[in-house]
Amino acid sequence: MKKITVIGGGATGLAAAAHLTLKGNKVTLFDTGENIEKIMKCRKINFIESEITREVDINNCTNDPKIALEDCEIVIVAVIAQRHEEIVKVCSKYFSKNQIVLITPGNLGSLVFYNYLKNNDYKMPLLAEVESNLYVCKKRDDITVELVLPIRPRYISSFPAIDTAKVIEGFQDIYTLYSAKNVLETTLNLPNIDSHVPGAILNVGGIERGDFYFYRDGLTKSVLKFIEKLYEEKIMIMKKLDCEIRTKLDLLEKISDADNFPNLNPFREIKGPDDVYHRYISEDTFVGMSIITSLGEMLGIKTPTAKALIYIASILNDCDYRLKGRTCENLGLSNMTKTQLNYYLETGRNKEL
Repeated sequence: MKKITVIGGGATGLAAAAHLTLKGNKVTLFDTGENIEKIMKCRKINFIESEITREVDINNCTNDPKIALEDCEIVIVAVIAQRHEEIVKVCSKYFSKNQIVLITPGNLGSLVFYNYLKNNDYKMPLLAEVESNLYVCKKRDDITVELVLPIRPRYISSFPAIDTAKVIEGFQDIYTLYSAKNVLETTLNLPNIDSHVPGAILNVGGIERGDFYFYRDGLTKSVLKFIEKLYEEKIMIMKKLDCEIRTKLDLLEKISDADNFPNLNPFREIKGPDDVYHRYISEDTFVGMSIITSLGEMLGIKTPTAKALIYIASILNDCDYRLKGRTCENLGLSNMTKTQLNYYLETGRNKEL
């Protein structure tokens, strides 16, 4: 039994808290604000898996970071990328060197945590992030979450990457995890980067009319053509950085073909987005489009499709993602050669050439 704290009252946070409790761990669920107010009162999560609902008693549920983090061995951060800075600021005083902090999905959050903790002289836990989300799930109500797909093995990387083996060892009885090259490789392999922003922006009319299902309604021939152009830009960057490429577009093509691939209906049944501020646009522009264009500029690779999406998303969301998005500059990665960047992500140290 491990003492685990899950940060986040969204679908992933609830799924993690319930699943890890069912595996025999002592779990605390933490979030700020009103996100977990109902769970704090009842200490229960309804966990739906394979159409079976189980009422799971959660050991503790709190909005006090000190209570949430004291004596815990593992911290799982399950919030959208825009909240990473908020979470590290709230929790920074209570992290310890003996803890593992795993961010799901990663979205380069480990660099945000590392920079804040280092710059403010706080204790540094092992920091790592997941390539995709640990749980493909949806929230039914404030205390109910449903797994859409089975829990599967995931690639992860720590920052610095030399610590990845230690993180995997810490989770050996919990998840099946594989080692990735570094946190840029895990982020650029996140499937959301390929489809969410172009798919949502090109379907904005349908989204605003309502009753929209992204994977059922949105993946038309022309949308897939646009997604392919963005994918090509991402792949050029990954090849330049010697990253292993694990994402492919064939799954999207199969999802769009309901007649021949009915087994993929769980994707088609996911409803949303319901407005232009949904994470498909806001989060995946904030991270995915922003880091693609930033890396492209630093490495001399043109990314016109990603830049166009940032421009349109900035108008739709009244937010200048060119300034506020996750970039090499604000992550501490600017003005690096390929060799310097890979060395820094591996070791956490700058390499002089």
